[in-house]
Amino acid sequence: MPALLPLDESSCRTLLQVNIVGRVGFVHDGTPRIVPVNYAMDGADVVVAVDPASELGRVVSAGDPDAAPVAVFELDHVDHDRHQGWSVTVTGPMVEVRDQQALRRDAPGSTPRPWADGDRSMLVRVVADRVSGRRLGTDWGRPDDVPVRRQL
Repeated sequence: MPALLPLDESSCRTLLQVNIVGRVGFVHDGTPRIVPVNYAMDGADVVVAVDPASELGRVVSAGDPDAAPVAVFELDHVDHDRHQGWSVTVTGPMVEVRDQQALRRDAPGSTPRPWADGDRSMLVRVVADRVSGRRLGTDWGRPDDVPVRRQL
């Protein structure tokens, strides 16, 4: 049976850079929520585009600027046939990106392209206070192991 092993931070960041879909976990009205999102990276931080009227949008908008709500962003891949896979998490405060033009200008490719229709005009940054990951199996955690590649 394969061992569960930690991924170093560099491997986690590489996997974050090449993927396109993950999940954001947050608390809304005292209840944990998890939503799938398309995302992009801005340095170490995760950026997602959300509907301002969604639960996630309302949580970020209502957040105290001095105590932003905390989120966990997670992405993973599982190979069911070989019983192995990997998972990466980013934990930190969620803040609204106020200057979207500066983000697009200063960090090309850091704006996510949502798959779902509707208003996704609010950009939310999950500030990477903590990045961690783990893998099950011996041939996971390299950029060439991901089934999807980010196209800019």
